[in-house]
Amino acid sequence: MKKQPQPRQALVRELVEPSHAIEDKYRAHLLTLADGRQLAGIIVSETPQNLRIAANPALPDEVREIPRSRIEERRVSDVSLMPKGLLDTLTREEIEDLLAFLRRDPK
Repeated sequence: MKKQPQPRQALVRELVEPSHAIEDKYRAHLLTLADGRQLAGIIVSETPQNLRIAANPALPDEVREIPRSRIEERRVSDVSLMPKGLLDTLTREEIEDLLAFLRRDPK
């Protein structure tokens, strides 16, 4: 039986390999619209008439409403919206600080 990673280990893995495991609520959907435009984002809510999508991870409160009648195709993405190489943007000291924080006892 494979041992489940500890929450801190899982967080580090998600930082290093963001597409390894994506929770459904964070999974991106790819939409192709009737006019040929493509849109990717997280589905915030759905009704029979409309789909609300947050397309910009940097601005999660910015939500677009798309009428279902304008959606030609909808697919689920296997790639995380979290950019791969996120740790590459940090200095060595910042990474060490992050790891020290993750090693702390969360009491």
